[in-house]
Amino acid sequence: QLHTSYQLGNAWELRPLVSGIELCTALERKRGPWIQPALEREFEWMFDHPSASREDCLTWAKRTIE
Repeated sequence: QLHTSYQLGNAWELRPLVSGIELCTALERKRGPWIQPALEREFEWMFDHPSASREDCLTWAKRTIE
């Protein structure tokens, strides 16, 4: 019931708006260990911005992920 009260629905089924490979391309970085933490931050951002688009996510990533 906790996931219902927080409106998480089927959170475990969510896919990232922007994949790791897309993050590499957008941020002009090579693949590496930085991707996993970046995707975790992306999921947190997605929960905070449930109606955001892929483009919104890319804009956020370019501003905040180093």
